[in-house]
Amino acid sequence: MKIYILRHGEAKDESEDIKRPLSEKGETDIHKIGNFMKRTGIKVEKMYHSTKLRAKQTAEILAQYIEIKDGLKEVNYLEPNSDVNIFYNKIFLEETGDFVIVGHLPYLSIFVAKLLTGNENKKIIEFKSGSLLCVEKNILNEFIINFFISPEI
Repeated sequence: MKIYILRHGEAKDESEDIKRPLSEKGETDIHKIGNFMKRTGIKVEKMYHSTKLRAKQTAEILAQYIEIKDGLKEVNYLEPNSDVNIFYNKIFLEETGDFVIVGHLPYLSIFVAKLLTGNENKKIIEFKSGSLLCVEKNILNEFIINFFISPEI
């Protein structure tokens, strides 16, 4: 199983738009990540995203580039300050195929720390807007980093 963990693209400032949609740069960055994923032939079962507009827009752009068997799924447990244990437990109990998570900070950093080390308080990675981490479950049922990429690369 591979999990592709994507921080939403750069969003407009709250003073500009309270809903914080993607900025023009944010959209461009996600198209770059989408092109990368398409070129590498990535296909997934599902794509989960939070209820925030910027995450939904990021997921919709990405969906233009990769095959998603069961489509996009909006969930409320991927919000910036959600409890990472909800999705962590879901992965081990329910998920079997590859999937994408589109979310926010600090959630994604905490989630990755829990996934890789079992300790959500360890600082493992800092997600810039639009950056993508791929982790893969090995035969020992542990997650390891497969790759990490940002739109600048």
